Amino acid sequence: MVRNAWYKVCLLAVVIGALEIAEAKDVKLVAHRGEESLAPEGSLAAYRLAVEHKLDIMKMDLCVTKDGELVMSHDVTLKRMMNWDVAITNVTLSEIRAKGVFQQVGPYTDERIVTFREALAVAKALPELWIDFKCFTPEMAEKAVAELAAQDVDLGRVMVATFNKSALKYFRDHHPVIRRVGHIWIGGAKEGYSTNVQQGKCSSMDAVADAVLAYKQEMGLWGVNMPVAKRMVTAETIAKLHQGGLWVSSWFVNDPQTAAFYREAGSDAFVTAGARDTVDARSSRYADRWYYCSRGVNTEADLDFHRDLLKKAKAGGYNGMLYAHGLDYWYATKDRRQKENFQRLRSMCAEAGIEIIPLIWSTGYGAFVGRDLELAECESVTGIAYVARDGQAVFESGDTTFANGDFEQYDLDKNRFASWWADDPGLVSFVDEQGGVSGGPAMRMEPAPGKNKYDHARMYQIVPVQPGHRYRFSLKIRGEDLVPKGGSGALRVQVYGKGPKAPKGGVAAKEVNGLMKEEGWRTVALDFSAGELNQVILYVGTWGATGGRFWVDDCKFQEIGLREINRRAGTPFKVRSAVSGQEYVAGRDYEMPPARMAKGNDISFRLLPGGAIKEGERLLLDAYVPSRHGPKSQISTCMSDPRLYEILEKSAAGVMEACAPRKWFLSVDEVRNGNTCPLCRARHTDMAHILGDCVTRMHAIIKKVCPEAMVYAWSDMFDPNHNAVDNYFGCKGTYEGVWDLIPKDIVMSCWYRAKRDLTVPFFTRKGFRVQAGAYYDSLDHKVDAGWMDTLNRTPNATGWMYTTWNAQYDLMEKYGKFMNHHSRPYGVWE
Repeated sequence: MVRNAWYKVCLLAVVIGALEIAEAKDVKLVAHRGEESLAPEGSLAAYRLAVEHKLDIMKMDLCVTKDGELVMSHDVTLKRMMNWDVAITNVTLSEIRAKGVFQQVGPYTDERIVTFREALAVAKALPELWIDFKCFTPEMAEKAVAELAAQDVDLGRVMVATFNKSALKYFRDHHPVIRRVGHIWIGGAKEGYSTNVQQGKCSSMDAVADAVLAYKQEMGLWGVNMPVAKRMVTAETIAKLHQGGLWVSSWFVNDPQTAAFYREAGSDAFVTAGARDTVDARSSRYADRWYYCSRGVNTEADLDFHRDLLKKAKAGGYNGMLYAHGLDYWYATKDRRQKENFQRLRSMCAEAGIEIIPLIWSTGYGAFVGRDLELAECESVTGIAYVARDGQAVFESGDTTFANGDFEQYDLDKNRFASWWADDPGLVSFVDEQGGVSGGPAMRMEPAPGKNKYDHARMYQIVPVQPGHRYRFSLKIRGEDLVPKGGSGALRVQVYGKGPKAPKGGVAAKEVNGLMKEEGWRTVALDFSAGELNQVILYVGTWGATGGRFWVDDCKFQEIGLREINRRAGTPFKVRSAVSGQEYVAGRDYEMPPARMAKGNDISFRLLPGGAIKEGERLLLDAYVPSRHGPKSQISTCMSDPRLYEILEKSAAGVMEACAPRKWFLSVDEVRNGNTCPLCRARHTDMAHILGDCVTRMHAIIKKVCPEAMVYAWSDMFDPNHNAVDNYFGCKGTYEGVWDLIPKDIVMSCWYRAKRDLTVPFFTRKGFRVQAGAYYDSLDHKVDAGWMDTLNRTPNATGWMYTTWNAQYDLMEKYGKFMNHHSRPYGVWE
């Protein structure tokens, strides 16, 4: 047993050592014709970007013009790059440049063909150069060598990497100091593998490796460039080539998953057209290592904050910032100072190696509604009581049924109040005869772990409501050292629906934070719409507070008027007599009210002289108002309004101008209002199809301005284990099935920690890649060890994010180091 234990210790040491070697392995990145996914291939812009992104090797494809100029082109014709079907050898350099520019890639619209001399002046800034002759002649070879010498490039930094056997032989015989790398093509194995380096078929990949090693001897090769297609080249193949003395690169590696696979397989270099997506495959860390930040760039203090945060990010091994300060909203405006400051932030991020990922288009939280209230998703309100008074139509509150709001009716022996239900009377909830606002009775709650089965301390009352009306539940609360659970508010006021039409998740809620003894009584009010409900449940309490106590008194429930109305086309505003039902006419009997009243007053409107409405007459008003549901009573954007997509087009152009991001993040989370306005209802569909169509259009808008973009989204509205359910808050119709209605190349940022092992496999099975939207303001930087375990078991995981709503950055550096230390990407995308 002692020997066995010693053996296990030794084996563990070997495994740990191997992991350290794998992490330390420096995989070189070869820029394929420059950064060709960001700029036209072979252009000066593409070469400059490769230098800016600090790649290791520049691949340079050489052709020759009619007048003997070496130019950069992969193709021997100009059809693909310039839509000009002519062989380069048949035209002069001046004729090519006079003809026009390369087809646009990204923002680059004026890139022209460049000479080897011009390209080399930029490319030589990288440590090494690959030269590939597309139409080889000895004269071309000597011109290239002469230009290398003229620009003082050490030939030891140069490789000829090509399929062209004549070029490999010539450099072997005439310039042996220049290393030679043979490009290898491998065909399928249906009837035996075929390659470009042997006659006949190879029966296995082992035989392919033997053929490549024979080719090495023939050409005097230093290395080979092996394809990654279908994962035919495995770790065993690469190991055999290494044993035969070959350096091995892999082509093309354009995503983190392929990069992770071939890093583990032992590749020495990656030929890539998407270096910014694969650069992190040099180590075993995930490609996405982000932090969330909602701090703007309005002042110098803001920039100083970002500067300090970037130091922490760099030290913690981060490589991206999810920028959540409305770049999609304000950058298209004319605020020159903010634009200049943002460009300063962009430069700071580039220097620190941090990519900016814009968080955009939060439909759930009313994207662009602040610019135009008519974009709000709205719902019908009917029969709101008004009265004609002094030439105005003003709201008149109706009667409401609410019992014992002053807590005067109680049974002291049973610690119960009439009309109220409360958790565990005498253990969690108590009658406090002198604890009220004026020294009278109040409800006292004392939460603590173990007192209640779920650690709740709640009270509620069921009250009737009228469908289509609006209400306010108000109360006074006093706390004493109330300790919240996790990062959430210590206490909530919440309205749930009752009955078959009750929305999942509740109607509305408000968190009450910081209830301490010295604060005294605080008034809290929660407004909500009844929607289609006839009854609601008014809740006050804690869902898991771990200590302290609180008192509740002076509860009131009343119908309220309208603070805002939606006046877009198709949302009628009607005023009718409460007695006769006669409908009055805007412009003749009354003046249309504004969309919002000043200072939060109820909507009122002027009655016109000579109109049919008489003084003292009771009126009923039908209208549409912005729909507000959920814990924050948020307004959502109507996803059926065509004007939204016109705005998104302009917004995307603004974001592209701001930072030309490669990664875009859709903030389509917690969409709690939808399918209640006339535009949505006219579609005769459900929330899945409304959201699916919206996200698909957003994705297309991004791809239009940035074809190579990676698009991310918060996961909750696409997850049946989270919010993709039927009748969600203020939404009509189900979200179920939305996951099949959106592009599969969207990366899902999963943030429901408790259900990650349901959520992540669900998206993986559906064909999505996933990211962990993790952390969420814990006091422990090791809180997400479970997240890392899930990621490490997930084939298509892109990485993780330090997500802080409370700007809690004290643990950011430690968190990054912890997550990087435990990163073991699975890395195979099947």
